[in-house]
Amino acid sequence: MIRNIMSALAFIAIISSAAAQSPSTSVENAPPKTATNVSIGTLCVMSYYPQAEFILSYCGEVTVEIDGKTHTFDANVFQLRTGVWIALAPNGDYIKVYLANGTTEIELSGEGRIFSK
Repeated sequence: MIRNIMSALAFIAIISSAAAQSPSTSVENAPPKTATNVSIGTLCVMSYYPQAEFILSYCGEVTVEIDGKTHTFDANVFQLRTGVWIALAPNGDYIKVYLANGTTEIELSGEGRIFSK
């Protein structure tokens, strides 16, 4: 009986120490690397350029400022693949932000442009 109690206490000690360990910080869990002109936060992805600024809010709103003019529209904002976020508007317009190299590709009102850092 003492042997069973000792085995149970050893098992509890093993489980307790495993639960107390901090989570792994492997490469898969690390936040993505971003270019200096791109930031990713808890509410949105932002990219900045001298002539433009793009804010892709996860709640489905996009704000674009190009050449001093600001436009806001609804869009489906999601991560296309690791390191790439996209906002798709119902009319087919899109904004695609590449986190690592700082490039933003857009098509708004039939006009396509690429902004690079």
